[in-house]
Amino acid sequence: MSSSSQKLSRQWVVAVDGSRIAKRAFDAAICLMNHEDELNDVLHVIHVAPKDPVELSEMGAQFRPQHILNEYTEHCRHAKIIYDAVPPSKLETSVELVNVQGKMTSDNIVQAVLSAASKDGAHFVVVGSFGSGKHESSSSNIKQESTNLGTVAQASIYKSHCTVVLVKNVGITPAAVETQRTTPIRFYIAVDGSLPSRYAWDQLQLLVDPKRGDSITLVHLFSGSFDLGQELAASYKPHKAGAVVNYVVQPRDKSKSVGVDLCEYVNAEDVDYLVVGSEVLLKENHLGSVCEWCTIHARCHIVVCKPSVMYSSTTGVYDS
Repeated sequence: MSSSSQKLSRQWVVAVDGSRIAKRAFDAAICLMNHEDELNDVLHVIHVAPKDPVELSEMGAQFRPQHILNEYTEHCRHAKIIYDAVPPSKLETSVELVNVQGKMTSDNIVQAVLSAASKDGAHFVVVGSFGSGKHESSSSNIKQESTNLGTVAQASIYKSHCTVVLVKNVGITPAAVETQRTTPIRFYIAVDGSLPSRYAWDQLQLLVDPKRGDSITLVHLFSGSFDLGQELAASYKPHKAGAVVNYVVQPRDKSKSVGVDLCEYVNAEDVDYLVVGSEVLLKENHLGSVCEWCTIHARCHIVVCKPSVMYSSTTGVYDS
C-alpha cells in the first residue's frame, strides 16, 4: 500500500454479476466517494461465481467470471484516474472472484459477499436491485407503489453487519467515469431522535459533499407538539461547512403507519437517496418496520445504516 495508507480509509464492497444493475451499483459507489480530506477510499469489487465447471460452461459469455473480472478491472482503472486527479485523497481498488461450492443459491451468494465484506472491514456494502417502483402493492388497501428487491439484495440488507447501499432501478445514476464529481446528490434522511436515526445521521456525514452541491433534507414526522418537533429536528447539526440542510417538520397522518407516511412524502419529491437507520442494535436481523417498508416502497436508492460508524457528528472525530 502507498504512503496514503497513513490516512484512514473508507472500505467499500460492491457485488457485481455482469448485469446492468450491477454496473449501476458500481457507478453509485464511485459517485458516493466524496473526497474527504481526512480519508482515502478503498473499493473492493466482488464477483461470486460457481466452482463447478459444468455450471460455468452453461453461462453466457458476458456472465463468465473472466469476462466480468476484466470488465471491472478496466472500470476501476478509469475510476481511479478520475478520483486521484482531485488531491489529496487516493482511491485503491481490487477486483476479486469468490467461488461458491455447490449450487448458486441466493443464500450462498449473500454469504460469500458478506464474508468478503467482513474480511475487508467494509463500512459500506453496495448492491443493485432490479426493482422498478412501477407496480402497486396488492397486499393492502393502500395504493402504494413498491419495488421488487430480489432475494440477494433483500438478504444483504438484513444480514449485513455494516451499512448497505441499495441501488434501485430508478432515476439516473451518473456513469462513474464521466460525471462522478459534477452531479449533486439529493439526500433525504428520516429522523425521530432514536439511536438508529442518530447513527444514520453520522453515516450520512461520510457521504454528503457540499463542494459538489449535495443537499440534505431532514424529514421528521412527529405526533405531539410542533415546537418539540422543530427542536428535535434542529438537534441534528451538519459537520461540514457549507452543507445545505433543509428541515421538514410535519405532523404524522395517524391513519397510516410511519413508513407509509414517510414513503408517500419521499415519493412525491425529487430524491436520489433516502437514508434510514435500522434497529439491528436492538434485535439481530431486524430492521424495524419503517426501515423495512422504505426499502421496498421508496422510489429511490436507499442507505440502510447499521452501527458501524467511523465518524461521530457529536465528537467530530473519525475512527476506523
